[in-house]
Amino acid sequence: MNTFRFALALVVVLLTSVVQAQVPQLINYQGRVAVAGINFDGTGRFKFALVNGAGTTAFWSNDGTRSGGSEPTAAVSLAVTKGLYFVLLGDTSWKRRVRRERHQVKRTLAN
Repeated sequence: MNTFRFALALVVVLLTSVVQAQVPQLINYQGRVAVAGINFDGTGRFKFALVNGAGTTAFWSNDGTRSGGSEPTAAVSLAVTKGLYFVLLGDTSWKRRVRRERHQVKRTLAN
């Protein structure tokens, strides 16, 4: 009987922890870029979107312009070293930084 209670308690704990799991806010994505078979070095401009299997619905895009399954309007500049790059999909800190800098420029021009 004690074994049954222990097993039942263990199942309840495991199910509770599964229910509390959340979708990650950031996804680490890594890729490779080659031009004519040679690894690229420099700055690459990329567009990212998370879409359904048919490509008809976009759930997220790097600039928030998701419409159907279309590609984003704006690109993200990323450093590419020896053909490799990485990005945190879902990271919007660069958008906040750009808005803050624009606001500071407007405020400076107004003075």
